[in-house]
Amino acid sequence: MSPDITAVAFDFGGPVLVTPFERLRWLERQLQLPEMRLDWRGPFDSHGDPLWRQLQARQITERDYWHRRAEEVAEHTGGSTPRELFSSLYSGPAEQFVRPEAVTFLDAVLDLGLATAIFTNDLRDFQGEEWARRIPFIQAVDIIVDGSITGVLKPDPRSYELLIAALDRKPAEILYIDDQAFNVEAGHDAGLIAVWFDVTEPEESYQRARDIITRGG
Repeated sequence: MSPDITAVAFDFGGPVLVTPFERLRWLERQLQLPEMRLDWRGPFDSHGDPLWRQLQARQITERDYWHRRAEEVAEHTGGSTPRELFSSLYSGPAEQFVRPEAVTFLDAVLDLGLATAIFTNDLRDFQGEEWARRIPFIQAVDIIVDGSITGVLKPDPRSYELLIAALDRKPAEILYIDDQAFNVEAGHDAGLIAVWFDVTEPEESYQRARDIITRGG
């Protein structure tokens, strides 16, 4: 282990929680919808998802994106907010939607004695506190910095200041993993060792993070 990295901060949706896009066929079955009725593909087919491209171009926010998607299935989920959509997407045992690669990586990080954090924009607003309490991964980390509680969302530079203060580390000691490139860029600007998580290649993405810890930032 490099002495340079003393803490790891995980974005939650994507690096830890499988993306909604990976749950769509399951959701269709639960809602008794025809297969491929939900055709949002996000990073798995950005060409076929114009709304996702608007998000990547920073023309809309992630919250805008998920509000639009929630509205599209509101008649089936019982409400038009992301909370209703995500409640439908992520019901059932955590093992069904928490990435096993994330659990393995967290175990290794904890074995090394590193501090850990979840650094997210929407955990409380999208998932709720009761849901979070039954997810072992969330309970295992040291701290949670949640924009839906602090009121400061990534990639606002102030959100990274809150993370750094909460971990009580120098920025260059914090390895930060996120699946949105603009959040990673802001993490670099804040002085963190930020790594982009490719949701289409989770094992390879965590291997890159392991390599950084091994060799240092």
